[in-house]
This record gives sequence, structure tokens and C-alpha cells, in this order.
Amino acid sequence: MTDPQNTTDPLNPRDSERTLIAHLGSAAYRLANVLDQLPGSDFYSPAYGDVWDAARALRTAGETIEPVNLARHMHAAGTFRGHAAVVLNGDLLAGAGGYASPEHHARIVAEFAAARRILKFGLDVQRNAQRVGSGAELSEVVSRVHADFAGLDEATAPTDEMPKSWDTAFAEWQQINAEGAEHPPIYPTPWDNFNEATGGGLQGGRFYLIGGRPGDGKSTVTFNLAGHFGPERIPSLFISAEMSDHEVVARIVARGAAVDLRELVSYGMSQFTRREVDRFASTATGYPLWIESRPTALPRIKATARALKRKHGLAVLVVDYLQIVRSGNQFGNRQEEVAHISRELKALARELDIAVVAPVQLNRGPAARADARPVITDLRESGQLEQDADMVVLLHHPLEDDPHRPGQQMRTGDIEFIIAKNRHGQTTTVSLRWLGSYATISNPRR
Repeated sequence: MTDPQNTTDPLNPRDSERTLIAHLGSAAYRLANVLDQLPGSDFYSPAYGDVWDAARALRTAGETIEPVNLARHMHAAGTFRGHAAVVLNGDLLAGAGGYASPEHHARIVAEFAAARRILKFGLDVQRNAQRVGSGAELSEVVSRVHADFAGLDEATAPTDEMPKSWDTAFAEWQQINAEGAEHPPIYPTPWDNFNEATGGGLQGGRFYLIGGRPGDGKSTVTFNLAGHFGPERIPSLFISAEMSDHEVVARIVARGAAVDLRELVSYGMSQFTRREVDRFASTATGYPLWIESRPTALPRIKATARALKRKHGLAVLVVDYLQIVRSGNQFGNRQEEVAHISRELKALARELDIAVVAPVQLNRGPAARADARPVITDLRESGQLEQDADMVVLLHHPLEDDPHRPGQQMRTGDIEFIIAKNRHGQTTTVSLRWLGSYATISNPRR
């Protein structure tokens, strides 16, 4: 029998089981499909499994899933034993931190349960084989192994998930939108006008592309997001395929301390800059921000994101930038590989219920236009990018005549976020301030 307290067993998905139980207490409305498909017997912890089965029974009976009803049902069923009271009064009321996707954690619990069945099957095969040495007929042993294998095959076969009925989907939508109800989180960005145009900011399950030519500020956008989400305590993973950890940190510090980035990267800080950095350092501790700058392929990105989701409730993943990432597979050409990476990042956003932000290179189209203004067809290497993205933001620096160089133009000091695609809202242009020396994009002056 498994020991529910054995945290060293690699087949004990304790964090995922605790997250599902916490969802019962804080967001049971999100568990309709999961409760239908995942039996309590799949849980490593018998106490969690008993509480889970009680919730399944309440759902079938059309009763509200809450602690009093769960305890009443478990008393009646004779399963209110062991650590059940601790679960009901502790894990159930802990809340599902980070709004972790219940489907993701249910899949982990089911897969680990299947792995434990496979392990048990292997041990049973070994014991049955040893019976031959004690006089058992080989044919009898082989028949037993075949029968056990058939049972294993049936127990680990994936169940086809039925689509939600209209009544179920509509009821869930009503619960989310009820006055005072808990709803999926929105992560405001540092830019008020952009938040207003995008329904409040970034949202889980969505894939955001930030398009620009070299030097247009793609990375600056992502550094600003990382530097903003850290102090806001929004768990974020920043993956940079072209900068070191120190280079990433320097840009976040330049924004946070409002100092000249050139002093930070040249290791020549003035006394003023050093004081401002020290002031920033006094508050910049404990940020739920992780930085990965080693050469990274798609499988590692996915594995890292899943691990951080389980452990810390990851909310935002930034991949800087998409066209540098490698898939880890062989493709006929780079366009096919980029299309594959795009589809996988979109799928990862939905699987983990996180916002995925990926800067992308534009082709030379804007340089051929008089105003250098980009359009969505300038996305480089793959039309799949436009198809996968929930939102495409193109970066543009407006130009004006340079008073010191007749016939020449210069940047105005502004940057435009051209929302060229928005699957969930309007397409528009948002004007912001560009402070490149400080690695900062800020709200416009009022």
C-alpha cells in the first residue's frame, strides 16, 4: 500500500493532488469535466481519493461541493477516516495557488496512477515467473500474465473526453461572470492604454506575438514585462535565447532603478547610479521571476514551464525570441520548424492556462515603405504565426524631420504598439514613451 506521506516516491504526484483538492474548496466550478473522468482510486493519497470520490458523488447528485456536504457524504459512506478531517479543514481550504489548470494536474495524477499500475504489473510478472520454480505449470503462468496485461491495457487506456454540452458550458460561464464570483486572472502590463485596449492586460491560455525589426525594442518590451510582473508577484519565466543572465538582469535593473543602461553594461556606474541601484536592490527581493539563458530547445522550455507551474503556479512565460528557439526535431525547412514551435507554444498556453509572450522578427517589408510602418504580413518565416496568435502587436517608432540634419528624419521619442490582430477584442494603435537608454517603455505624458 502506498504511503501518502512518502514525498520521496517519484510516482507520488503530491503537488498535483493537493492542487486538485484545493480547487474543490475554491473553484469547484472549474472541475466539471475533471470530476467526471478522474476516479479517486487514481490518487496516491487514499485520503485525497476519498474526498475526491465524495465530490464526484455530490456532483452526480446535483449538490453543492463544499466542506459540510463532503463530510456528511463521507460519514454516510463510511469513508470519513484517517486524514479526511485534515484534508477537509486544511488542503481543501488552502485555495488553488496560481490558478493552476485543473486539467493539467488531473492528467498528471492519471498518468502517475497508470505508471504505478505498470510497476505493479512488472512485479506481478516477476512473482508469477518464480512460481514455475515452485512447480506451477508454465502455461498457467503465461495465461495469468496475459490476463493481467489485458487488465492493465484497459486500465491505462485513455478515455475519450466528451465535448461539453451547451447547458454545462453555459452554467460554467454564468458562474464565472456572476457578481462577486472568482474568475480567471488578468495580468495588467505596465502600460495603462495597452491594458485598456486588451481587456485589462495578458490572460492565461493566450499566445501573444510581439513583432519588430532589429532595434525596434522587442526585447525591451519583454524586459519591461518581466520587471513589472516580478514586483507585482505574478509568477513569470523569462527565457532569453540570445542574452546571458547578467544581461537580462541589467535591463530589468535599468528599468526598475531608472538609470542609464549603458552604465550597467559597461561596469562604469557613477555614484548616483550606484545609489539608485542600491535603492532598487533594497526592495527587489523574493520576486517570483525565473530566468533561463542557456541555449534552449522547445522540449526543455515545455518541461521547465510545466515544472514551474506545478511548484509555483507559473502565470506568464516569455520566450525571447521565437525564431531563435529550436524544436529538437528534424524538419524539411526552417519555416516548417517555426510553424511547429508556434503551434506548440500556443498549445502550452492552453495546457497550463498561462500567458505566453514571444517576440518575433519581421521581414524587410517596413524598410521599403515611406513611413516604415509594419503590417501583419511582415511576420517572418511562417504564416502559421498569425494563425496561432491570439494577439499580434507590431512595434513602430514614428519619425519626424531632424532639425539639425536637413532632409533626414529622426525618431520622435515615442513607440507605437500596433495591435494588428486581437482575437478577443479591437485592433488599434497605442502610443507610449520610448526611453531606450533606460531600457524602458512607459505610459505617455499626461
